[in-house]
Amino acid sequence: MQNIPRVFGVIIGIGFFLNWYSVDILGTKMGFTGFALAQTGGERYLMFIIPLAGIFSAAQPGRGNHAGSALLTAFFLWVFSPAGVAADALTKDVGWRLCATAASAQLGTCFMAPKEDVQSPLVKSMMGATGNEPNDGKTQNSNTDDVSQD
Repeated sequence: MQNIPRVFGVIIGIGFFLNWYSVDILGTKMGFTGFALAQTGGERYLMFIIPLAGIFSAAQPGRGNHAGSALLTAFFLWVFSPAGVAADALTKDVGWRLCATAASAQLGTCFMAPKEDVQSPLVKSMMGATGNEPNDGKTQNSNTDDVSQD
């Protein structure tokens, strides 16, 4: 049960490379993948965060990673959705719907993941925790060397 949010992270990564939008021009149907949209340049390069977040949440399990992946995916789907005349001409396709559904499901199931204090070794090293310190409730003062102060 705790691997279900991880599966949704993989589905987000796969959905990014499927058709997101399609348009019918003079009887010819053209499709645009999330990858092709991200390659158009400008601020759309930020769309590459979607598959990276999905794959990261699948590789590094934890509630925060799953929730972050789902929220980032939903945010970028909302921010980079077409507006105006383009929204009328384009129809959402299977890749967009797959990413949106997987992000919603991942957010809904992220609480099945085990609760961990710190998920990744990178975060542990940044916080200074090596995992080798004894936790016996005593505080250690490394600044004193048994020097008596009279």
